[in-house]
Amino acid sequence: MTFIDDQDKVTPYTFQQVDKITNQVANALKADGMKYGDCIALMMDNKPEFVFSWLGVAKAGGITALINTNLSSKSLLHSFVTSKATRFIIGSEHLKVVDDLRQEIKNSDNPETQIVSNGKYYIEGTNAPGYLSFDSFIEKQPPHLIGGFPPERNGSHPLLYIYTSGTTGLPKASIITNLRLAMPGIAFTNTYRIQPTDIYYCSLPFYHSSATLICLSASWYSGAKLVFRRKFSASKFWKDCIKCNCTVAQYIGELCHYLLERPPAQEDKAHGVRMMIGNGMRSNIWEKFKERFNVKQIGEFYAATEGPAAIFNGMDKTGAIGYVPKILMRILDGVPLIKYDVENDEILKDEKGFCIRCKPGEVGQFVTVIDPLKGSEFRGYTNKEATEKKILRDVFKKGDMWYLSGDLLKMDKDGFFYFVDRIGDTFRWKGENVSTGEVELTISDFPGINEVNVYGVRMPNTSGRAGMASIVVEDLSLFDFKKFYDYTNEKLPSYAVPLFLRFPKSIEVTGTLKHLKAAKREEGFNPDIVKDPMYFIDKDAKTYIPLTKETYLSITQKKAKL
Repeated sequence: MTFIDDQDKVTPYTFQQVDKITNQVANALKADGMKYGDCIALMMDNKPEFVFSWLGVAKAGGITALINTNLSSKSLLHSFVTSKATRFIIGSEHLKVVDDLRQEIKNSDNPETQIVSNGKYYIEGTNAPGYLSFDSFIEKQPPHLIGGFPPERNGSHPLLYIYTSGTTGLPKASIITNLRLAMPGIAFTNTYRIQPTDIYYCSLPFYHSSATLICLSASWYSGAKLVFRRKFSASKFWKDCIKCNCTVAQYIGELCHYLLERPPAQEDKAHGVRMMIGNGMRSNIWEKFKERFNVKQIGEFYAATEGPAAIFNGMDKTGAIGYVPKILMRILDGVPLIKYDVENDEILKDEKGFCIRCKPGEVGQFVTVIDPLKGSEFRGYTNKEATEKKILRDVFKKGDMWYLSGDLLKMDKDGFFYFVDRIGDTFRWKGENVSTGEVELTISDFPGINEVNVYGVRMPNTSGRAGMASIVVEDLSLFDFKKFYDYTNEKLPSYAVPLFLRFPKSIEVTGTLKHLKAAKREEGFNPDIVKDPMYFIDKDAKTYIPLTKETYLSITQKKAKL
């Protein structure tokens, strides 16, 4: 593997070097009293030490909780507590946020919090009071693994805890077994024909499943070289690929959009990347991206960190997130989409009490059978209650179990699947379901718009939610609200036209470049709370007008036309 740091220094590591260093980590942890099955929490940016750490923990028979580096305070404490870790490996870049947390909980009388407070902390890259030096900790250890691999370890043994994004609540720790790490590597290598001669570029955070379960796993299984950068940089993405001769690259969320937003440059087509693999590529930029950057194939897929299965678009079908051939559909006894009532937030059942499969073109919740005999196992989360919420029983027959994705998809007649929305993001207005994803696609094609995030906001004394489009524009003073009104009313159903427009300087995203929606929904449209410029639809004038305090009162007092 090869690491590119913040100063663009390139450092290669051979398999032998990684093997020796991870042996040293394992030896050091065991010498320090770590027992088989213990959990170590790891909070670090993409660095070689990140990989060394969790591989070393695995060799010692432990489990590593990969902590989201964007967390702080209560969310960070929650992740530490739910991991049940007693040891913590911290990158020096996160020393302050961890130190602040330790001071905050120092005198806590909560037993769970005390475990975090009293744990052993190793700091990588520096020295600090109250921390053991990670570098000094391992450097005196021999490069061979003392005692060999734990004999108890097998494919079903927990290897990692990878946390969900926590966009709808506190993060949940997904259980990743040894087999669960290997399976994506096999699937992605075979689906996208990754070769030992390929060089795989990753700028996504290793705490996320896309980087660890796909990039790392696929490179190890295929024999391809992995090149990774500490953090994603749109300006350095293609430069890195050119410098390291990369042939495959990983994307997620809005990454490809950010690359397209960059000014045209010589390196746009000077690289050798033949394929981009990931999820979240919008259909309206799919072909633009391939054309501008001379990328031959987009390898879009659909999966969840904790999910028991995935679907792949290995045919580069624009906009499709996956494909299920008819023969596999027969094995599954039909389309893995079930009818869902968005307004009442419930799964629809037939007269016998079983779920109803969707027909081609119908929107439904994606489900996956849970059956170890079919290679579909769901280990869920460390929290048993959270695990049970993702399992639906007696779905199509008595005794069966299916995993609930929480996502709304639709399938065409040929077996290609398309993402519609996340349950909770789709909202009801005027008795109709509004897909935030579809509205975003339409609005993003309007001239002068750089980025858009759509969500529903609650209206007083009104059922459902009204559409809010949070838009980043090149120049708000030049934005034509009249033309935008005409455009949205022409392109969208009347119930999907946003009532509110908000103009932030940038769209807030998660650590994996996905739009934040839940927090924005809660902010609503009150000008005393939202400081960004906001506008409200004026149906009489066929335009949008500034949302002042007077306008806000008119809306809340039900005087404004909706």
